[in-house]
Amino acid sequence: MDDSVADRMIAARVKSLKERFQIRDLKSQTVRSVKSGEWEKVAPGAFTEDYPAPMVANRIEVMSRDVSASLAPLPAINCAASSSLADAAKKFAEKRSKIANAYVKGSNLEAFQTDAAAS
Repeated sequence: MDDSVADRMIAARVKSLKERFQIRDLKSQTVRSVKSGEWEKVAPGAFTEDYPAPMVANRIEVMSRDVSASLAPLPAINCAASSSLADAAKKFAEKRSKIANAYVKGSNLEAFQTDAAAS
């Protein structure tokens, strides 16, 4: 395949993906703007002395952190036995569960979960 044809195919695919996810990207940009305090981009002239922007920004940040903390806990990993009757299968399933949990613990994933959920 010619390089220019491949480049055109890639460009067309990128354009298609941008169009497909345009609404999601706009909503994401709105959330980023609100969290960074760029209020005038989101709601020009919306804040008054009764509801100043810093107070609203603080409230949004607190709510965002609360939701992130509720989404952040890692799920429990429990492997199922292939046969519920065989003791060897149960022991093997327990061993797989321990191995999987050791990988999760060793990855230090939990330390970054709250930040990942907030993004």
